[in-house]
Amino acid sequence: MESIELLSFLDWPEFNGESSLRAVAEKIIEYYDIGPDDIVGGSSLGGIVAIEIDKILNNPKVVLLGSAIDVTEVNSFLLKLSVLSDYAPIKIIQLLTGKYDVTLLKMFSESDPQFIKMMCQLIPTWKGYLGNSKKLLRIHGAKDLVISCPNEAHKILDGGHLIAMTHASNCEALLSSYL
Repeated sequence: MESIELLSFLDWPEFNGESSLRAVAEKIIEYYDIGPDDIVGGSSLGGIVAIEIDKILNNPKVVLLGSAIDVTEVNSFLLKLSVLSDYAPIKIIQLLTGKYDVTLLKMFSESDPQFIKMMCQLIPTWKGYLGNSKKLLRIHGAKDLVISCPNEAHKILDGGHLIAMTHASNCEALLSSYL
């Protein structure tokens, strides 16, 4: 019996100065040949970009793993810090954070500094999701300190921001029942 692959895990394409979340979404659509019949999703910023992909393609479903549908769900302190992104020594911060064995910090330390700066500038002005909430599957860690856990999400009680990594089996079970 041949199995059908349900999920594809995509890496961010190389950053080339895209100056809007829509431009990032368009690049990912083209780079990975995403179509209107595909179910899109992502974690954190990846979920925000999945929403932007849906705005362009009107996909049948959107899966958000610890992601926001509105900028008001993002930690307000982090949003306030984002205005400093032009002045922050991102490369130095990356060197310091890369020394710790914490997944979120390692991911940050390995990201393109220009991409980080641009996303920090874009998130506070993001318009959010205005579509049909019935097509969304939201899985969220109840202890997420980056994006607050929404009431309508499927909550993973002991999960934080990186639930797709820390609670993969819980996410897989919810995805299987949803898809």
